[in-house]
Amino acid sequence: MHADRYLTDLLTRDPLTGLANRRGLEQRLDACFAARGASVTLLHLEIDALECIAQAHGHGEADALQRAVAAALQRRVRGNDCVARVADGAFVVACVGADPAVTELLVQRLEAAVVGARCLAADRRSLLGC
Repeated sequence: MHADRYLTDLLTRDPLTGLANRRGLEQRLDACFAARGASVTLLHLEIDALECIAQAHGHGEADALQRAVAAALQRRVRGNDCVARVADGAFVVACVGADPAVTELLVQRLEAAVVGARCLAADRRSLLGC
């Protein structure tokens, strides 16, 4: 039983952040679409400065920023939403059953979360002499 769970996690979880990966997101979306009447809004977020951070401070710092953003996003979504890291520096949030007003509120919360995570990363970089 544990081996099956382990293999499923390898296939559907991002090892860097612990979030769903692209395959995990696709499975979640398939389940939502299979349930008739379930609406899903997709939000795409990218860390624009990730490559610059990796070049200037190393991949460890870029990975730390991605983990911080992932954690911040995960803390701000609703229980039935899905956060996934789909590429290096790219995240998708699947908002299940959210009307436009709820989606707008969620977007504001996620923007604040990402800005907060980037500010923490900027503080760390300034300690490194940047």
